[in-house]
Amino acid sequence: MPSILDPIDRADILHMRNSALPGIPTLLDFSNDIHYRFYLKQLALAGIDREHYPEQFSVLERTREQHRLSGPQTMAEEDDSYDYQPIQAITSLGTSDDVNYDSSSMSSVPDNPYVSQMTLGMYDENGSSIGTVQFAQQYNSGTDLNLLADGVSQPSETVVTAIATYMWQDQSGNAYHGYLQASTSQAPTNITNIAPMPDAAKGQTVTKLCLGRTGDDCTYTPVGGSGSNVLMPVAGSITFSADISTNPPTPNTCLITMARPDPDQGGGCTIKSTSNFFGDPNTIISGQTISWNLEPAQFEPANGCLTANSEAIYTFTISLTVNNLPVYVTITSGSVPPSNPYYLQIPQLLVFFSCIAEGTEVTLHNGRTKRIEQCGPGDRVLADSNGTVHTVENMLKGTEEVPMVRIRTDGGHDVLVTGGHPMVTPAGVTLARLLSVGDRVVSLDGEVTILGINREMFHGHVWNMNVGPRVEDFNAIPDTRTFFAGGLLVGDNQMQFKHNRLHRYLPESVRNSLPLRWQADFESHLNHRRRTTPV
Repeated sequence: MPSILDPIDRADILHMRNSALPGIPTLLDFSNDIHYRFYLKQLALAGIDREHYPEQFSVLERTREQHRLSGPQTMAEEDDSYDYQPIQAITSLGTSDDVNYDSSSMSSVPDNPYVSQMTLGMYDENGSSIGTVQFAQQYNSGTDLNLLADGVSQPSETVVTAIATYMWQDQSGNAYHGYLQASTSQAPTNITNIAPMPDAAKGQTVTKLCLGRTGDDCTYTPVGGSGSNVLMPVAGSITFSADISTNPPTPNTCLITMARPDPDQGGGCTIKSTSNFFGDPNTIISGQTISWNLEPAQFEPANGCLTANSEAIYTFTISLTVNNLPVYVTITSGSVPPSNPYYLQIPQLLVFFSCIAEGTEVTLHNGRTKRIEQCGPGDRVLADSNGTVHTVENMLKGTEEVPMVRIRTDGGHDVLVTGGHPMVTPAGVTLARLLSVGDRVVSLDGEVTILGINREMFHGHVWNMNVGPRVEDFNAIPDTRTFFAGGLLVGDNQMQFKHNRLHRYLPESVRNSLPLRWQADFESHLNHRRRTTPV
């Protein structure tokens, strides 16, 4: 049940709603009493109290003092060395019957903060709560926070607002607090997403963005696209039952992001010059319809903003004024509530840019070898020491812009692969970047020991292949999609994707890596998960 708010609480919520552009992350300034009261109330409504989360409240008080002295700092102001940025978004807000509303939000923060937290609540046009404020948090990670909230509004209410707060503390002790708000009223009559979308002609059910790579299985291979120059077509349209205002009292806003829910690193990037979306000649408002065609759109900061062979969560959010009322519309590949007219969920988006250096010899089914760049669909390759044979389905070709990993063994092997390439060891599959001198890996002649691991730039082409039938559900890919490269057993392109996601959130390892001051908060977090997570 929603909580009862007093007049000061409701006035604070209305102030926060009116103080930020829709859908745009806004810093909280705790030297401002309204911001401070609002944040405390949002925490209280979410069930976060000082008794169970003492360090969060200590951080809040220290941050308030810092804000009084010098004001809030953004991550970029604190450290401009990051090549990717925190991604915060309200990813949906809407209703299918003008009574039952739902909303969702997302947070992805880089550099494994000690704690990352998000709350999400919904309010009517008078500032009263219409549902329970939800919260989620992660410790020693901030890569993939998602929240869903729902609530019931009176049919007479015209506008419903979602407000999300976010907070994280990095491993240098710097704390960041902010919030987002979005309001909506009447639903669009149609949402169309043209790009990004899977290629139906290729039988795809997921979108595959190949950066600095070409291959028959890629959906998009933008010219000039690479791991440090992220390009992708973005196109679609939205239609309403009334005209869209081109000069509203509250500016129309748009935020287009790609976040990386990678277990090792969060964050992501936004469309370059997103603030000029409405000034782009390919963004057209004509009466009741807005359409856009950014091809290709450039995302920044680009270097490192996406993780090779992993998922990227694409989110397009737009706030418009229609018939003098706000409307918030979302197109996303991320998690959202069951579909309603205010948002459109599109298929998963995968990103590829990891491979093996050209010149590497691949072992064929008959024991002969062929350089990887000479391999092609239909070739039969040896998949293990038991004589299993796989057929090459397709090839990917590209270049690498960051140092690769050279592996030398006591069996005389000398192989150059990207850091995200899966290597088979006696204990299972791991990524090349995680190997160390002394580790054992599997070769044509059995187990061998790594004598040297070096990082080096490679200016030639890099290659990879898919062996065996394509599998769209990457979680279902077995660890037998392998071949021998330079005599060492490695995974194919689909195994790359799987193992760049296969990391676990283990409570014991998190507990051991947290500072003592965060231990009590973490235990409360675990207890909350035990109470609320279905068995």
